[in-house]
Amino acid sequence: LKSLCHTGGYCSPELKEAWIEILGAKNVYEIYSMTEMIGMTVISTYGHDRGRLYIVVDDENGLLSLSDGKRRRICRPKKKKRIHCMKAADSTASLVTAIKAETVTDKMLRRALTEDRSASEETLLCERRDSSAKG
Repeated sequence: LKSLCHTGGYCSPELKEAWIEILGAKNVYEIYSMTEMIGMTVISTYGHDRGRLYIVVDDENGLLSLSDGKRRRICRPKKKKRIHCMKAADSTASLVTAIKAETVTDKMLRRALTEDRSASEETLLCERRDSSAKG
């Protein structure tokens, strides 16, 4: 096996990390269509912001525009490769509509992340524990 493509469905952080260790990060792909990503809450899995939650506000050619409404405001989103993010929560219809209509506000993003954070808190703790154990 030289590469792995994950195309939908849930993949635990532990399983994804295991595949990355076996195949290398460049050979493990998570694939979503462009419309599926908009409004999705993701966790950064690589870089200095590893473990941070963002909402996808745009997806262009595999490069995500991410915002959290605080450090990365909607007017200046962070650019990150899809492979360096992991799905944390599905999008809500109202948030997707606001993003596509360009009426989304930083306050809306912060509120959505607050709701998703409690659901993703356990995932984040597991990732931090795993990375500190390796460290």
